Amino acid sequence: MHLSSASNVKAYLVIARCGNLPVNIRNVDGPGGGRLVGWLPIVPADSDEDSKLSYTNLKKVVWHKSFMVLLETLILISKTSFAHQCYDKILRWLYPLILILLADYEEQCVMALIRGFNSACPCPICLVPKDQLTDHSTTYPTRTIEDAQACLRLWNLDRAAGEAALKKQSLRPVDSYNHQNSFWIIEWSSPHDALSQDTLHAYDSGLFGNHLFEEVKGHVKALGRAAEKTMDDQFDAFPVTNISFSDGNKFLDISKQLLYAAQNVLTCKDDEGGYALLKCIASYLHVYMYITLDVHTESTIVAGEAEILVFQKCLDEYIKILGDEAIKNWNFPKAHSMKHDIANQILRLDHMTFVSVVLHSCVNHLDEEQRKAMLSERELETEDLDDQSFGGHIHLGAPQRSMTLVQLENNNVSNRAFGQFRKKLSTFLNHALPAYNIPLPDGKTWLTLSAQDTVQEHRYLKVNYESVVDWKLTTDHLRCNPSFHGRERCDYALVRTQDKDGNDKNIFVRILFMFKQSVGCQTLDLALVLPLDSLTGSQHSVDRDL
Repeated sequence: MHLSSASNVKAYLVIARCGNLPVNIRNVDGPGGGRLVGWLPIVPADSDEDSKLSYTNLKKVVWHKSFMVLLETLILISKTSFAHQCYDKILRWLYPLILILLADYEEQCVMALIRGFNSACPCPICLVPKDQLTDHSTTYPTRTIEDAQACLRLWNLDRAAGEAALKKQSLRPVDSYNHQNSFWIIEWSSPHDALSQDTLHAYDSGLFGNHLFEEVKGHVKALGRAAEKTMDDQFDAFPVTNISFSDGNKFLDISKQLLYAAQNVLTCKDDEGGYALLKCIASYLHVYMYITLDVHTESTIVAGEAEILVFQKCLDEYIKILGDEAIKNWNFPKAHSMKHDIANQILRLDHMTFVSVVLHSCVNHLDEEQRKAMLSERELETEDLDDQSFGGHIHLGAPQRSMTLVQLENNNVSNRAFGQFRKKLSTFLNHALPAYNIPLPDGKTWLTLSAQDTVQEHRYLKVNYESVVDWKLTTDHLRCNPSFHGRERCDYALVRTQDKDGNDKNIFVRILFMFKQSVGCQTLDLALVLPLDSLTGSQHSVDRDL
């Protein structure tokens, strides 16, 4: 950013955060968040000098010498450690180290002091050749500080031999501090081990936004304006084929919708290459899912690494189908980054950038204020009640007037899901209550509901559960309302049930009706749902491929 309105001097912000605070506290702009502690100067662009190696190296020298000022207090104690009395009153010796370097590819090249995209080995983490960046099946040697230091020592002794050695590993001959990268002087730290890419730059606006999505638009355009219109219409009035500017979040939204919008446009019959590209994107979304998990286990890491090989296979098939018509070179660094990111993204939540958090907090606050401004007074009262904390598993809110079972059936006579509702509910209760060790009232062996028995509808459900994503207590808010802000809303849920053999399985359901039912002295919280676990007809190849 500019340091003053009347100056061309630019610098990067240096924000300090307390690493021992939870992520949701330290990555905000309020209390407990980051504080500006310094600036990293930016060497200005110079059209006469930019193409010269000496000027390019100067930019790297300035960056590392400036960054070294920030590291001065860590240099000594990273080697000697320091004594600190921890919260449990035990004195421990602590060794500071650099654990994570989160950056876009261009910034990673500066941190690792490599020559960049057009060099022999453009990856800042490993020594993969530039023409093998899409080969995820082969693991290449990891860069080490020792190898880089040896090349620099040779360069200082013999410029010709040293330059050849540096070029072979795509290193820059930068003399930043005693011929060292600024990260080399922190003990137990290596820039090549610490480097990691955030999903916004590497995937949303990188691999997908700048490459996969551009290819899709090219294929759709080749099919003609009718195909473009069909695809735009299927994005539900969100035209995408003529977008000239988008941030990474828009690309993320587009990537989630693209397969549904393009599956009947880029068909195998009309465009074999376009269809193969959609298979690539389907696999890409699976890889993205694994990379963006907040908590990883050994099984998810193995599954993610296996999916990367599937993506490579799909990409190879796409390139093969295009043949001589292929004009794009897929050997670029961001196509290779997923090779290193599956395990490294375990700490993804710690990687959230300051700017994105600030923007999201401002936008979310504005959205909330606008939403409340549109609510009626009665709806606001309901919202306030819904937001009250509770310690149980589920809480039904937004209660409606009680009605008899016959009234419920008559009110929904056109909805097949409510056909014989009383009979189905009776059967369910007679099987479910004994299964949950709830006795039938009055010692009955079979419960029969009368037409005049009542139920009370509820249109809001709050659920506390342990998330399988991060193993933390999570709360979901679900609605089943015929007129929620003027539109019908019936939310979906993932529920655990059993198959016909008694084995546990998870299925998606659509909530059709939520209600409370009194049985004896018990009040049960129940819901009528539409299970989405049955195949509708024969499965087409497009369903298997995408």
